[in-house]
Amino acid sequence: MNLLNQYKSLDKKIWDYYADNTPEPILNPFQSNINSERQHKQFIEKYFGKSGKREVLQDFQDEDFFSGDRAIHTNSVFFFGLLMREKTIIKDKLFKDKLSKMDYPIFPFLWFLSILFHDYAMKIENESVKYLADLNDVKDLMKKYDIQHNLLERSLLDVSHYLPTLISKYFLYRRFSSKKIDHGIFSGMYLFDRLVKIRLANEFKKGPLSWHVSLEEKYALASLAIACHNIWTTKKGSAYESEYVKFELKDLIIPEFKQISLNNFPLLFLFGIVDTIDPIKIYSRIGHLPEEILSSLEVNFTQNSFTIKNTANSKLDFEILQKASNNFIGWLTVTIDIATKNEMTIGFI
Repeated sequence: MNLLNQYKSLDKKIWDYYADNTPEPILNPFQSNINSERQHKQFIEKYFGKSGKREVLQDFQDEDFFSGDRAIHTNSVFFFGLLMREKTIIKDKLFKDKLSKMDYPIFPFLWFLSILFHDYAMKIENESVKYLADLNDVKDLMKKYDIQHNLLERSLLDVSHYLPTLISKYFLYRRFSSKKIDHGIFSGMYLFDRLVKIRLANEFKKGPLSWHVSLEEKYALASLAIACHNIWTTKKGSAYESEYVKFELKDLIIPEFKQISLNNFPLLFLFGIVDTIDPIKIYSRIGHLPEEILSSLEVNFTQNSFTIKNTANSKLDFEILQKASNNFIGWLTVTIDIATKNEMTIGFI
């Protein structure tokens, strides 16, 4: 079955975490008008609205932070990840059907927060020159954007990888070496702070939504995945190696880098796979429309892998997708099997 039809047929209970909590319906953005950027933006806005967290988006209303097909990419990553988890061993490794202390399913909540917000600061990164003078380190970031609850001070049992300890240094590397404000670090730190503030403001209110203090641990995990999703490795001997050493990022240099896995950071593992090879992100850049893209790719799952391939009448250059999968090498614990120029299988180790 092609990817579009799988998005369409995904059970509403899987993708709409708040389906039973509020009467306001959210429509699957891939059911119709798939190429509508406005429809995809509304899906994200309504989702945050139903969750009682619309305030998270308020600082981003003045500018179009979802230019191009960014909102459609975001929703594609959201659905692709839910689909992949549901059909593979990743579900067992990533909370399975585990409930929180307040009896809500943990994973759908984490996935909604981490994915639907992960690119909100993309425009800030793209226009970094406007912000560089005010932002020299994460302390400046916290001061400028009134971040009072520091994500980097949280320790999480669900993450045993050392990547979170490098966030501050990687921010400096992007700021001074690349002259960029890293959108992942910005988004993750900002989101965690705003979620905690919203929870505290609603803690004693009665209603269908829970604001228990235990939520902060989940906020932190989702936000940490966002903060880490754009931290890239480099290879020993590459042009970037000396800069990584300069900014004390030796632990990001392959082969010394400890790869992200289902055991040491499962949320980022799934996040990294679907965000890296999301077909919308890859093919919309070269002029293909979302509906065409998702209709042109067939995806099949086994317990430990998934195979993606061009359909018979596809006009997509599949080798571009295969090339994107090279980003997994040395970063995620996966195998890449390229059977033909129109098919590849990604396995989970």
